[in-house]
Amino acid sequence: GDLHMKVRITPSERFTLEGSDLITHVDVYPWDAALSGKVPVETLDGRIMVKIPEGIQTDSRVRVAGKGYPARSGKQGDL
Repeated sequence: GDLHMKVRITPSERFTLEGSDLITHVDVYPWDAALSGKVPVETLDGRIMVKIPEGIQTDSRVRVAGKGYPARSGKQGDL
């Protein structure tokens, strides 16, 4: 016979799920926001360094491709 499962994803303190994309908040020093820099960011696979673009503003988003939640299609969302 077939096995049918229902999966419920519980909220996390670190990530918010939007489709297969994960959202996380990162604090950035003012000099890194103004002049560019790299900050450590936790992902599902471990810690990575993310480049902050020069002149980024408060509440801006930086997309890291392929570091989100795996979708049914096998493709991984973005962080």
